[in-house]
This record gives sequence, C-alpha cells and structure tokens, in this order.
Amino acid sequence: MAKWLPIVRQACIAALALVCARAMPTHAAETAPQELTVSAADASLVIKLFAARHEGKRPAVIILHGGQGLEKFYAAYSRYAEALSALGIDAVLLPYYDEVDRRIMASADRSIRQSYFAEHLPIWSARVREVASYLARRQDWSGKTGLLGFSNGGFLAVASAASDPEISALVVFYAGSPAPP
Repeated sequence: MAKWLPIVRQACIAALALVCARAMPTHAAETAPQELTVSAADASLVIKLFAARHEGKRPAVIILHGGQGLEKFYAAYSRYAEALSALGIDAVLLPYYDEVDRRIMASADRSIRQSYFAEHLPIWSARVREVASYLARRQDWSGKTGLLGFSNGGFLAVASAASDPEISALVVFYAGSPAPP
C-alpha cells in the first residue's frame, strides 16, 4: 500500500485541478510565495500564496495542515502548493492555528486534543471561509475554490465545505467527517 501512496496523492491533486480549472496554459511558478494578511473575525491570518504564473482568471486551493501544525511538514505542504501552482491554480497555505491552538494541539493527552479540536472546529472553519472570501475578492479569481486537507485539516476541510456553498472542490487525506455540532 505504501508504494501506491504517491500515486494516489498525485491522482487526488489531478482530480482537484480538473474540478477547479478549465483548460488553460500554465507555467511553473518561478517566484517565492507571497505572505499576505487576511483579517478574520477573531484573528489576523498570515497566509502564503503560491500564485500560478498564468495570465487571467485562476481557481484557488486552500491547503489545510494536520494536527501538528503547518511548520513541522512545511516542505511537504509547499510541494503540494507548488504542484498546484504549476497546474495554473493559485495555492494558499493557511496556518489556521494560533499560538494557544499550537500549544494545546501538541498535548500528549489525546482526549484534551480531541475535545479542543471539536470545540474549535467552528472557529477554524470560519477562518477558512474568511480566506476563501478574501480569494473570491481578488480580480484574478476564476470563481472556483477548492480545499485540500490533511488529517485534522481534512476534518476541517469537510466541515468548511459543508458550510460554504462557494467551495467547488474538496480533497481529503487521512481524515473523515466531523460530528455535527
């Protein structure tokens, strides 16, 4: 099974690209990601935008990290963002945890992490919707937004897509469906 995982991942990225994008000429991203600040109701979020090198309107994908935060696997998340950007899709890395979230989600006590996650899922989902709304206001947005979530970010992606009719595509790795509130 492990040898198939990279193939499955690439297939999911390709599926996400097909749902979000129309046929368009693409070019590999040649610039570093932009750091942008998005104001949410409860926080200022510093996102990394990997803009596609494509003239005109482009879809966007918001990448949601797992329970260990964005930093631990930043290189892997960046590779996904770069791959999407090379396909003509703007990709955003969204660190939806704040400092308190990172500390509590690093707890060795699983029940504390699970309880905190369930309690904060609506807050984080609102942050995802704020970033999606920010992307929708950009002049180069095509009208399509997807979510790519890993583990806890996968649960968050499902919850966010379920509460936002503007989300056009959803790819989830290592997660499931969160319990309704």
